Amino acid sequence: MTINIKGHLIDLQKPLLMGILNFTPDSFYQGSRVNSDTELKNKIQKMFDYGADIIDVGGMSSRPVAKIINEKEELKRLESVFKLINNNFADKYFSIDTIRS
Repeated sequence: MTINIKGHLIDLQKPLLMGILNFTPDSFYQGSRVNSDTELKNKIQKMFDYGADIIDVGGMSSRPVAKIINEKEELKRLESVFKLINNNFADKYFSIDTIRS
């Protein structure tokens, strides 16, 4: 089975590799946190270089006892990520990890 996303056919018959990008100040794994746009861009590029087909971006920690933030704060955290993605990786696939619809 294939699906068409923005004119690109994606074959769902084979497994796809997903990279995980946590863009939260309280991520449970400190090594996954990024502190600058350059670091963020390099981390995203490295995931694609290692074979990621899609990258999942999260703006709110899901670790046990993490504080649930409101939608406005979640979007604020992700705004710079989306701008960087749009400017540098517009031809790649991303998903958003959120508890909201």
